[in-house]
Amino acid sequence: MGLDLEMAFEEHYHEAMETIDGMLKTIFAGLKQKYADEIDIVKRQFPHEEFTFLPETLVLKHRDAIKLLQEAGVQQGTPPAPIGDTDDMR
Repeated sequence: MGLDLEMAFEEHYHEAMETIDGMLKTIFAGLKQKYADEIDIVKRQFPHEEFTFLPETLVLKHRDAIKLLQEAGVQQGTPPAPIGDTDDMR
């Protein structure tokens, strides 16, 4: 199963991000509500923690995400090296 969203931006790419965020939250909430019995059956067979999601999705700016990775000591590349301020996250 797959999901493919195509839309035009009116102002900013955040429009697509907000659309996807709202859609996934609606799907997750609907699954928990409509299929609670089925989820419990699966949980008995394959124990797992309850699936949760935040009501307000965390959105980080690139520089803030890089800073968190740098502070955590994350390295990337060959040979491994600290992530630079303008590096892509891979």
